[in-house]
Amino acid sequence: MKTKPHLVTTKKVVTTLLAIAAIFLIAFSFSRYRVAQNNADIRGLVLTYYQALDNREYSLVTKLYTPEQPWATENYVDNIQLKMQAIDMKHVQAQKIYPALVNGKFGIVGVLSESTNMYSGQESTLQEFNVLLVRYVDGRWYLAKPEDAKELGEAKLNQLFDKYEEYLKNDSDDLKKVVASQKEAYAKLKKEQGSQK
Repeated sequence: MKTKPHLVTTKKVVTTLLAIAAIFLIAFSFSRYRVAQNNADIRGLVLTYYQALDNREYSLVTKLYTPEQPWATENYVDNIQLKMQAIDMKHVQAQKIYPALVNGKFGIVGVLSESTNMYSGQESTLQEFNVLLVRYVDGRWYLAKPEDAKELGEAKLNQLFDKYEEYLKNDSDDLKKVVASQKEAYAKLKKEQGSQK
């Protein structure tokens, strides 16, 4: 019994290459969609967090942190509340939320925030740049507590922060403005302290 030789035709090669390209395109599109969806979810989380802080809704702030170890979350949020009271914070808001960098179920996101505080009867505005750690738990993004980072490990956490630092190099002008704002606020506070003596 003779078998027919399989001829590799140009049409078969082109069809195979097109199928492979379509598979890669679908995988790439899904990956881009997932990145965009993660960023949208994390952005929403950060906005909710800053709005809850501004409105002093500490029970909502507590719910935004990972659900494990509720006692640790309550302690963590209590510390945030005490810090806000110590500087007599009147308002806080996120001015700019940078794209998040996600690595598996952990991610980090940079936030340029502005707070209005009272110091010696004087109102002052301060800009800060904060990097928040987030964690994906049961189909949802949460803010991560320092205890949550233990699961990631110190080496991987450092790699994530190093990658994010590279990620933010394009926004160095914003960060320079933050430093200038902080210098100005501290100079004003120092001058006020000197005039009160």
